[in-house]
Amino acid sequence: MMVKKMLTMIVTSVLITLGVAVLLVVTDPIKMRPPIESLDFDAALGQDLNGLPETQSVTMRDGNAIAVRRYGAGGVEKPLLIMVQGSGWHGMQFHGLAKGLAAQADVVVPDLCGHGVTPLRRGDIDYINQFEDDLADLIKATAQRNQKVVMLGHSSGGGLVVRFAGEKHC
Repeated sequence: MMVKKMLTMIVTSVLITLGVAVLLVVTDPIKMRPPIESLDFDAALGQDLNGLPETQSVTMRDGNAIAVRRYGAGGVEKPLLIMVQGSGWHGMQFHGLAKGLAAQADVVVPDLCGHGVTPLRRGDIDYINQFEDDLADLIKATAQRNQKVVMLGHSSGGGLVVRFAGEKHC
């Protein structure tokens, strides 16, 4: 008798809860949201492409090459500044900033593996920590002996720079 009463209370509670939930859904009309405006990366890039350096190719340890642009003159007296883009885009997002910093640094702007204007496989890498290995290879290929290396990253590129700084490569 006691079990039957408790079972009845549980079933009644569940039915009331479901009834309230259905009532709330039915009585709350669907509201149309205004269109979401997003960043237009191509338009941002198109603002000033004067002085865009030629794309160079740097081969990584896996045999694949990444596209790289260099701004400014090299030299041990100036730091090597590597600017790492956010996910889904390419290094040209830094064009204006890289041009502005070229007098103070040897600026290198890569397109990470799986990124850039024409990647082999968009958004894809072959193994965990490939980005970190690619950055190590990029530094090895572009830094001069005893040149200070500074890294800057935007969005997920910032996270990559932080991970890189805390790993075996540094």
